[in-house]
Amino acid sequence: MDSLVDGGFPKDKCTFVTNRIAFSRLDASSDSHPFDASKTNLLIFGTYFKIKGCDIALKALEAIAEKYNIALNIITHHSEQTRAEVKETLGYEPAWVNYTPTTETIGDYYRNSQLLLMASRTEGFSYAVLEALYCGCPLIKSDLESMVYGFDGEKTITVPLTVEALRAKIEEMLTMDPVRRQAMTASFRRQVIEKYSISVWGAEILEKYQEIAPRM
Repeated sequence: MDSLVDGGFPKDKCTFVTNRIAFSRLDASSDSHPFDASKTNLLIFGTYFKIKGCDIALKALEAIAEKYNIALNIITHHSEQTRAEVKETLGYEPAWVNYTPTTETIGDYYRNSQLLLMASRTEGFSYAVLEALYCGCPLIKSDLESMVYGFDGEKTITVPLTVEALRAKIEEMLTMDPVRRQAMTASFRRQVIEKYSISVWGAEILEKYQEIAPRM
């Protein structure tokens, strides 16, 4: 909408509806145990390695991976390329990193991860944040304006994009009291469903049509 207005369209004739998510597809499962359950499984998207902040996440985890028995599962379309980027970042190939293929049933990955790391340097509307929270996967996200959703308690999962801040927040989340953690994930899931369900999108689209119809 902003682009249209900047391009000369009348502002009173431009509007928008925020994208929403059909959550039912996240309930599908093809592998209920995709990761080693004996590990503390963390998840990150790695096809766009630097954009997604994989280098920052690796440096944050390097000092604590053994302490917390961490396995960082990097979802990537190109495992060998990502493997090379990991080695370039750390100077060696860490045993605590796995290269995970993409999947149509991404809910399996979220449900089996203790944390999703969204250490993005840039981001548009991130479906992954909302999908993970819907699936009950806690996450840590960088403090980009495009990844602010207006949730109660959102500051607790948002950090400045530095190695030190990310490491501190990871440790805080991994050592959180289980009762508090469960309450937090339940609250975020409820808020995600209330604000970002596809039914909300449908209602807003209908409302826009009803606004426009009398003018035609």
